[in-house]
Amino acid sequence: MHPECLFHTQVSFNVSSDSSPLWHRFPHLENEGLGDGGWRLQDTHALLLGPFQTAFGPELKEACQVYQILGHGLPRDAQKRTLTMCEPVAALAAVSVSSQAAASGGQALAQQVHPPKIQGSERRNRGITEKVQQSRAGRAPNGTSRPTMGNSASRSDFEWVYTDQPHTQRRKEILAKYPAIKALMRPDPRLKWAVLVLVLMQLLACWLVRRLAWRWLLFWAYAFGGCVNHSLTLAIHDISHNAAFGTGCAARNRWLAVFANLPVGVPYAASFKKYHVDHHRYLGGDGLDVDVPTRLEGWFFCTPARKLLWLVLQPFFYSLRPLCVHPKAVTRMEVLNTLVQLAADVAIFALWGLKPMVYLLASSLLGLGLHPISGHFVAEHYMFLKGHETYSYYGPLNWITFNVGYHMEHHDFPSIPGYSLPLVRKMAPEYYDHLPQHHSWVKVLWDFVFEDSLGPYARVKRVYRLAKDGL
Repeated sequence: MHPECLFHTQVSFNVSSDSSPLWHRFPHLENEGLGDGGWRLQDTHALLLGPFQTAFGPELKEACQVYQILGHGLPRDAQKRTLTMCEPVAALAAVSVSSQAAASGGQALAQQVHPPKIQGSERRNRGITEKVQQSRAGRAPNGTSRPTMGNSASRSDFEWVYTDQPHTQRRKEILAKYPAIKALMRPDPRLKWAVLVLVLMQLLACWLVRRLAWRWLLFWAYAFGGCVNHSLTLAIHDISHNAAFGTGCAARNRWLAVFANLPVGVPYAASFKKYHVDHHRYLGGDGLDVDVPTRLEGWFFCTPARKLLWLVLQPFFYSLRPLCVHPKAVTRMEVLNTLVQLAADVAIFALWGLKPMVYLLASSLLGLGLHPISGHFVAEHYMFLKGHETYSYYGPLNWITFNVGYHMEHHDFPSIPGYSLPLVRKMAPEYYDHLPQHHSWVKVLWDFVFEDSLGPYARVKRVYRLAKDGL
């Protein structure tokens, strides 16, 4: 540690001669999981809690020792985040030990840095609901005023963790307790018919908009076509898990996805399948999960106005990000997907002219951009509460999105079709009812734009060792 980090306070303290391990001299740390001498970066808040609670009492010199050792044994970027997190210790050391006002201030800061743990139903009641109440009151989660359109987000990096994704272990526990859930891992016979109806609806709309005024064309592209095309992309998501015909009929699933892709206007179904496998296998994986924004996105889209623009441009980022983060070789199915899509686009243009093609493309761009259904892009994995990287939504928009809102259940059991995901929650409620959940995708978008703790950087990331077996 650099000396100026500690002694810039112009106050000196004698180092304790007690050579016992640090966690032995802080009994409260045993309750935080450090009693065995283990070290976790996320437990730095626990190290600070004890000294702050006594506020400039005898443990203040111990706090300085904590601040001095926190960075040892951690990667360089982790040291930087850790020392930044512990700067309040050095700042508080400059305050007089005998000041009663300083003592009360230290206690208040301790409560902010390390809030009490929330268990069970209390967490469910106070989790995201508390954020909703704060937002309605015009306050940010930390009690400050809501940022204006020009203020920057508070995050400057992703939330790095050194643990495995939680879905693998929970899946094992649920299957051990409720083996009947395996019966849900079967194809959904309704899916192919739902796709057929949606595609025919868009073809009919193409015929209807031929002589429509441009302003009304764009209106219906957002209000109706955006919903249908977004629903089709989520049908493609379900089909990518072989939900239509099962794993034994992979080719049928691929071609159904290509058919569902037709009203979208641009070929993407085959590429989505190729990258979506990595999203499940390497959730939050650095350089592997292309669902996580790039550092450039996190750095630039950091103000409410820029985050709003980022939401509008979501279709472009989802399309181009894989080419930058984790480029893969073009497959035969991607070539076929492109040829079929181009043929369909040319046919629609030849039959009905330019307006139907503009309608389809506008439906995709508007429906996947700043649209109520697009709230699921943010709701699924952006860190609204620390320690939680996947969230579910159980509202009515699931009716037109193939239950993509049941995202916690989906990541636990990706081979179960969206139609059956509500049954997973019904069969194992104790694994899901206590977890934080979203109640409105529109509210999710609002919070994402105006909460300074949210932004493209509000994602959990981890480093994976690549699996050696093929995809």
